[in-house]
Order: sequence, then C-alpha cells, then structure tokens
Amino acid sequence: MRELEKIPVTSPASIEVFHELLSHGPLARVEIARRLGLSQAAVTKAIAPLSEAGYVQEAEETDAKTSVGAEKTEGDHSPVKGRPVSPLEVVGERAYVIGIKITASRLFEVLTDISGQILWTYECDFSSHSVEDALDRIEACTSQARRWAKKHGISEITGVGLAISGDISRTDGEVRNSPLLGWTHIDICQLLSQRIGLPVCVENDVRALTCAERLFGEGKESNSWAIVTLGEGIGCGLFLNGAVLAGAYGVAGEIGHLPLASMESICSCGRRGCVESIASAPAICARMEQLTGKKWELCEVTDAYEQGEAHAQHVIGEADRAVASALATLTNLLGPEKIILSGESVSYVADSSTRLNNLQKMFRSQIFGAAAECELVLLTHTFVDWARGAAACVISE
Repeated sequence: MRELEKIPVTSPASIEVFHELLSHGPLARVEIARRLGLSQAAVTKAIAPLSEAGYVQEAEETDAKTSVGAEKTEGDHSPVKGRPVSPLEVVGERAYVIGIKITASRLFEVLTDISGQILWTYECDFSSHSVEDALDRIEACTSQARRWAKKHGISEITGVGLAISGDISRTDGEVRNSPLLGWTHIDICQLLSQRIGLPVCVENDVRALTCAERLFGEGKESNSWAIVTLGEGIGCGLFLNGAVLAGAYGVAGEIGHLPLASMESICSCGRRGCVESIASAPAICARMEQLTGKKWELCEVTDAYEQGEAHAQHVIGEADRAVASALATLTNLLGPEKIILSGESVSYVADSSTRLNNLQKMFRSQIFGAAAECELVLLTHTFVDWARGAAACVISE
C-alpha cells in the first residue's frame, strides 16, 4: 500500500502558512505575514514549494484590504486604495480525500477536495458491527466514491479518513475500545488499507470534528477552545494554544467519563458515576423508562420537560447538572475562550430557553475567576459534518 502523499511543507512556518490559507484564504502575502507574525520573506520561502507542487496559486487580483500601500484612518469607511495585489489561495482540486463517520446504525461518507469542500455525500445502513461486515460495507462505500470521482474526472483519491467513537490510537489506527461498536483492539487502519489500497487515517470522531472546526469552522478564529458533543455519548475535543490535543495516550478530553454522577449509575464503559451514565441520550431515555414503566424517545422526554412533567424535570435536571459540572471542570482546568456544544441532543437544548438558561447558570456558578468569560456556543452538526471531520484529519495529516 502506498504512503499518504505529503504536502511539501518544509518548516513549522510553512505548515502555519498552509493552514492559514486553508482556513482564511485567499490572502495576500502581506496579510499572511501580519496574521502569523512572520516576515514577508519567510512567507515567500514557505509558499515556494507549495506553489511549485501545485497546492497554492495566485487568485484574482483585488484592490480591497490586501492592497499594498493602502492605509485607512480611524472612522474612514471609504474603499481602500492601493496597488492591487494577487492574493494566494489553496488549489482545492490538487487532491481529494474520502471521509467516513460511523454511528451505531448508519455510515456517512463524503468526498472532499483538499480545501474541505464537499463534492459528494452518501449514507447507508451500518447495523452489523462485526469487523468483517464493517470492512465489507466500508470497502463498498469507498468503491462508490471512487466510481463517482472517476465519472467526474477525478483520477486519484489521496486517502481515507475514518471517524469512530471510542478510544482510538491516532498513531497506528487501532480501535483500542469502542463501546458503541463493541470493538476492542481492532487494527482497523491496517485491515482497511489492505482492502482498499489507499492510505487510511483513523481518529476518534469528536477529535475529527474538532479538526474540521479548527480548519473550516467555528474554531478557526480562536486559539484555545473546546467542543463538547451531547448525544449517544458525551464527547469532547480540545484545541489549545494552536493545536488539537490528544494527550499522551490519545484520550484527552474524555469529560463524559468524569465521575460526577451518582455511583449507582453504570456507564456503557463499564464504570460507575460517569457523566455519560446519566446525561447521554440513551441514559436519559432509560432512566425515564425506569421511572414511568414505558419506553421514551429523547424528543418525548424534552417535550415532557417543557410541559413541566415531574419525572422529565428530574431526569433532565440531573443530566444537565452533571454536564454543567463537567463543562465547568474543563473550563477551570484549561481556560478555553469558548466551548462549542454540539451533537444530536443540542437541538433539544437550544429549543428550550428554560433548559439553556438553567444549564448556563449551573455552568457559571462553578467557574473560578476570569475563566467565567468562557463563552458557550450552541452549534448543530449533521453526521455529514462529522464525516467531513474525518476527511479533515487526512488533510491535516
């Protein structure tokens, strides 16, 4: 199997420049230098191999904010004048990648160019979690993406990103433990690479989403932030001081497994007292069934909460207290500028001003000092966005 093609970045500065163009381009050289605190000579040196290899090109000329020699005084809102310059941009069609997000029941796939633009999407059933069946399904979906690409003049796919819930080793692609899929110590990276003949990058699904937000989304303007996902599980991705944080063992940010709930609650990971054991969607529904004797969907529980039903008020109140404590712990320890709340359950939080206000109050009541400036941002993602995160991991790698 061939190795993942490497973008010709030859120094930390060139990596920074390429990331800046991915996230904010097109940009003039002078603007890149200003944003990154580099000299224009350093920017030019960093750009040269990227341009020669066809990853970066000059965009159309502009006389806007990137114009050379242009100055504006405070309060002057007139168009900026100056010598037009040719800003630089990433050549999206220089490379293409596949991103795949696996849930408990569905597989979501995207084909993107190197700038992160989604060109094609696909989803299918993923009800069988046997490793062999999973490999068959992923291989079939990858073949579909390659056929679509060939039909549209794309001759080669650079690599495949796979986003999976659980304890994932980014270095070698091993799924050490995924309770959602029932996989333990599965070298999915090597197995899949052998099947499809392409480089494969396997990552925890929330860190993959973090990578996409860092390059293309809400996180690209901040230097330190976190994303917390509420849904089938409670996940967290960390972007601190300019880097996605994985930790020494690849499990940094697992706030869903902080022991902040009652020790009577058993988590899917097998431990007691985890936040996830009372605040995940399945846990909330299971608790309601235990109290009422009937089955519940999450939307039904939240509707009952809005209507003041006592059991729903208790169960969601208990869940939100654990989530708020986890968010406050994260904020007190790491001091992010903002925390992005996402995942399948976030829409139910956003739709309830009462629940959101209560969550905010509980969160802020536990924060120390200036960390209280941390902003909570609600952001709805589809599973296609998560698949794009897997593609973003390949681009970043």
